[in-house]
Amino acid sequence: WLRIIATGRDLPHLADVFRISEGLITRRDLYVDDDAREDIRLYLQRRINDEALDFLTSHQQALVEKADGLFIWLHTVVDFIKDAKVGKERLIQSILRDAMPRDVETKMEAMYLTVLRYASGGSDETKTIIRSIVGLLLATSDTAPLSICGLYAFLSPGQRCLLSFDEFAALVMELNPVLKLTDAERCEGAKAYEPSGDLRKRLLVQAYHLSFL
Repeated sequence: WLRIIATGRDLPHLADVFRISEGLITRRDLYVDDDAREDIRLYLQRRINDEALDFLTSHQQALVEKADGLFIWLHTVVDFIKDAKVGKERLIQSILRDAMPRDVETKMEAMYLTVLRYASGGSDETKTIIRSIVGLLLATSDTAPLSICGLYAFLSPGQRCLLSFDEFAALVMELNPVLKLTDAERCEGAKAYEPSGDLRKRLLVQAYHLSFL
């Protein structure tokens, strides 16, 4: 048997395991060895066409260059701008104008912080609740995902006094660019949710990408 393991992240626990078999490891720097710009351009063009995101058309090349080969960055940006209720052009210009770190983790952290700040609306109370959401996602990242109801139940009594369930669900939906929201009724074996005609109560919440955690 031949086993091949591919990973795009040089995480410590993976590095420790593979260190004993260093001679069997091949490393590739995708920034040097591959240019993903054409693939990213096709991805963006498909989303523009399929989702009628015409407001991105004039910025397509600039976004591809800004992504610099990082699909998850572009995915987050497109979802963020698409979901913004107002000021889409202003957000695009702001993202394109900001200096872009070369380091991938710093680059993603900057984009995630942009999404979180926008969702908070500048409210310190909302920022605290968002921190709680992120903490709960981190704590449950290795277990079955929580529903929006489950997340709400884990908030402190004081936080639940600040936000009704409807307001909390709206806040989670604002975080959609960095989250994966899945209807539990479509997930085989899903348990931690409340059967309901209200889709929001059935949505399971996970980080869209591990880099968010």
